[in-house]
Amino acid sequence: MINRVVGPGTPSEFASNGFLTDASWNSYVQNGVLSAKASLILFKVDTMRMEASIPTGTAVGVYVNDNFVGTYPTPINACIELSTKYLKFAQRVLNRSTPTPAENRIAFTLDFQSFTNYNNYFNENNTTANFGNISFQAMAPVIMVHGWNSGPWWWGPSQAKDPTPADLDGCGPDLWTPNDQNNGRLDFIQPFIQAKIPFSCQVTIDPSSSNVDDGAVKLEARIRQKAAEFGAKHVHLIGHSKGGLWVRAVLPLLQSDNLGVYSVTSIDTPHHGSSLADLLVIAHQQAYLGLFNLTWLDFVSQS
Repeated sequence: MINRVVGPGTPSEFASNGFLTDASWNSYVQNGVLSAKASLILFKVDTMRMEASIPTGTAVGVYVNDNFVGTYPTPINACIELSTKYLKFAQRVLNRSTPTPAENRIAFTLDFQSFTNYNNYFNENNTTANFGNISFQAMAPVIMVHGWNSGPWWWGPSQAKDPTPADLDGCGPDLWTPNDQNNGRLDFIQPFIQAKIPFSCQVTIDPSSSNVDDGAVKLEARIRQKAAEFGAKHVHLIGHSKGGLWVRAVLPLLQSDNLGVYSVTSIDTPHHGSSLADLLVIAHQQAYLGLFNLTWLDFVSQS
């Protein structure tokens, strides 16, 4: 079984037989979303009959999902390279926490008739092969985190322009300021859609979560949820404005489990604080009475 989603993972990326369409596979490989090759470990092919063994140099044909991979002589302890085009990958499902896993069938063949005492020792029922895992490289999903008093709609429109959006139903409608004409206009997600990069812009932090630590706790649960939707153990994080502060604060929380963060990118995030915020703190400390008597030098000396 492969539980990992590659690329958007939406049904339109797949052919009716469960494989990626040629167009999807070519786009994934060209854009670095998926490696062109995968590796399969084949440890040993042997018979379960104690009184016999498979002769050295016997050719073993390996197939993955009925696609011929190659022929390898015994004894075998090899890392076999195959095209990822031969693999079936998991698919994302709307309103479901985990993807639909894909079953991949590995088979092998031997020329039994060339063996001495074939009828007594060798047949399809008493010959086994020990395979290891199939490994491949795939881009980790990008999780986008909006800023304070904003929402997923900052990243793009509620319905993506592309007919096969990378996120299953766009970024979502504006819940806080539905009449703001600027929402979604940036369309940050469109290049991700065009390159078929896996991403989610549907992370929502309630506007009341003004405290960085409180927002980070909520963000941790949402990141884990989105990573699980892709079957991924690593993510990339992008935070806008205060979202960048929430992202920084969530990193220690993610270290306690098997979810890794490959990269963190922030956009317009006040990592070193805000001069205006410092000024307001000073004014508050003076109980507002000295606000109009506060000079710029006073502010600089106290901030």
